[in-house]
Amino acid sequence: MASQHVRFTYNLQDAEGVRAPCTLYGAYDDTQTIATMLGDLATLQGYVKAVSDAQIISAEVSVITAGSTAPTNFADSDCSEVALFNFPNSAGRLWGVVVPSRADSIVTSGHVDLTTGHPAQTFTGTIEAGVGSATFTDRNWLALGALKDAFLSTRKHRRALKRASYEV
Repeated sequence: MASQHVRFTYNLQDAEGVRAPCTLYGAYDDTQTIATMLGDLATLQGYVKAVSDAQIISAEVSVITAGSTAPTNFADSDCSEVALFNFPNSAGRLWGVVVPSRADSIVTSGHVDLTTGHPAQTFTGTIEAGVGSATFTDRNWLALGALKDAFLSTRKHRRALKRASYEV
């Protein structure tokens, strides 16, 4: 038996519509099933409900793994430069998967390179086919179809930039 880091998050909303999370971190026995983990999430939700007057609008449990080491080109990374991959969901609307700090290696002539064997094509092919026992959906749990389009964009993170300007 080994333990895995987990995060239990309960999203609460008050009478004025203000939302706030209640987050608990812990270690979890990795031999347990997902059903057991969801049961523990529901049990803990009862205890959170007993100590809060807010409505619990959602609950989630996340398994946390260690991050990877910084790549050699980390010094050139910029989270405002993104690649956006649009997939149609089963209702026919587009769902965008945003990848922050897109790698220069996925860009050819100013466009996302989707040729066979290229990292961007491998990434989108994995989303289309699923990985292991997981299939991919939008946030409404509608299944994603084949890639519709992909493009480069810039998304500013003003709060993060403001904070970095006086903290660093």
